[in-house]
Amino acid sequence: MSLDVLIPSQEPRAEVVLQLRHSAEVLSVAFSPDGCTALSGGSWDKTVKLWDVASGRQLRTFTGHSGSVNSVAFSPDGLTVLSGSRDGTVKLWDVASGHELRTFTGDYGINPVAFSPDGRMALSGREDGAVKLWEVASGRQLRTFTGHSGSVNSVAFSPHGRTAMSAGKTIKLWDVMSGREHRTFAGHFDQVVSVAFSPDGRTALSGSLDGRVKLWDVASCRELKTFKGYSDGLLSVAFSPDGRMALSGSWDKTIKLWDIASGHTLRTFIGHTDWVQSVAFSPDSHTMVSGSNDGSMRLWDVATGTERARMVAFEDGSWLTITPEGFFDASSLEATHYLSVVRGHDVSPIDPTYDALHRPDLVREKLAGDMEGKVRAAAAQLDLDKVCFRMGNSKKEATKMDNLTYFFQCKVAFIKSAEHVTKEQIDAALPFNFNGKDFFVEFYLRYNGGVFTDGARFDRTKIYPVIHDGYTQLEIEGFYFIPKSEDDSDRCLLSISKSWNLNKSNSIKSDFLETHFPFACDAGGNEFWIDIETGKVKYFRMYTDDDSVIEVAPSFYDFCNGIGP
Repeated sequence: MSLDVLIPSQEPRAEVVLQLRHSAEVLSVAFSPDGCTALSGGSWDKTVKLWDVASGRQLRTFTGHSGSVNSVAFSPDGLTVLSGSRDGTVKLWDVASGHELRTFTGDYGINPVAFSPDGRMALSGREDGAVKLWEVASGRQLRTFTGHSGSVNSVAFSPHGRTAMSAGKTIKLWDVMSGREHRTFAGHFDQVVSVAFSPDGRTALSGSLDGRVKLWDVASCRELKTFKGYSDGLLSVAFSPDGRMALSGSWDKTIKLWDIASGHTLRTFIGHTDWVQSVAFSPDSHTMVSGSNDGSMRLWDVATGTERARMVAFEDGSWLTITPEGFFDASSLEATHYLSVVRGHDVSPIDPTYDALHRPDLVREKLAGDMEGKVRAAAAQLDLDKVCFRMGNSKKEATKMDNLTYFFQCKVAFIKSAEHVTKEQIDAALPFNFNGKDFFVEFYLRYNGGVFTDGARFDRTKIYPVIHDGYTQLEIEGFYFIPKSEDDSDRCLLSISKSWNLNKSNSIKSDFLETHFPFACDAGGNEFWIDIETGKVKYFRMYTDDDSVIEVAPSFYDFCNGIGP
């Protein structure tokens, strides 16, 4: 169980790193009809954000939901926005002012929402299997479509607005005016989580947890094509405005661009560090937006597959937009606290490079495609190594991380916390005698929390060979630390006590919080907990049902032993 110091064999390259653990999962994204703005809907922050696509700046926050925002949509004229929430409501917002115009009340959590092509009606899908049709102007419920036996995961109007599609265990086509079910599309082997009509309405796409994207003939209900290429479940699909291409987002953290005619993959977009929940094309098909459980919304160049920028909204209300080269714009200096410059074992705050990297002008250039090569030229001239690590910076400006080690019994780089604690301080923070606490104390005496610099995963199959719930490989970003005092803080790490209190303030599962404490998290802010009665380790996705609290290991020792690259 010894951990040897990891000594690099060659000088690594410095890069700008953005910490995402303080941002909410992005569950839904959408482009405005003119392509000038984009929406993102979040999980635990319960808000909708409006972003300017040209600058990457956050324009507005729509606040009013009391649960996670699962779906967002622009009206056809772009003047209003719909949001569906787990709090059981659909809300209509005025884009210009940010004011809430109307609430469509429901009794169950809302998953998807959609505007009709003329903007006069709206659809919402509920967790109890019902699909509701609403009159937008009055907020009046017009009718209910019934037929699904479980949660409705996606809804879509046809381009002419006379029919609508909904997806759950199956896909159903409805007559909008009568509420009558036209037909059912069957062919997937797991939940269908996303559906989309082609621009001409003749075909439809579906994405399923079975890892398949299917193309259907709407009139005959016939499956035309299956797009294969995923080993994990699909979470979102979208047609391009010309109907020639399609996008899909997946559990495997990637986005694929498909050619509709051939069914072939044109390219794969790689960059997200957690599930890709939502994807959408810009109106001109040149840009794509994605939202992920890693807490970021990203804009991509469709032609090249390269990331243009990522937008992140933090729990303190600040925001930051950053390009792959490290140039950024931010709402305030506070937002830059989530940035660091990392070179192997060395970590520097952003301060020495602030003037060189805080370049709203270059963020704009990158979002426009860097047609004149200004971003490329600036990046070539920037020497982060010289600015941060070769100018005689004090230890306060650049800290030598000589405590970067192999984690436990595997070769995964892990930077432990700089603050050491005593056994007495650990016992004071966690006065519980749970099973396996001796090793927990030994671990925290050695590390007191830390971050996986290159990412890590917990392989649940090492402990439970047969798993039926889909949670086999769980990403881990870091372990929380134990503060010496109430005033202790860390620029990169969250303390166990602070995370615990944040969860309590969000009023999630009060009975669960009484018998468990958090000690680690993934990039999307979902946490690993220890049962203070049994010592078992559990994984908890925020704002989910009780049965999605997953037992991942019988003890803290077993959990550490299951971590690998």
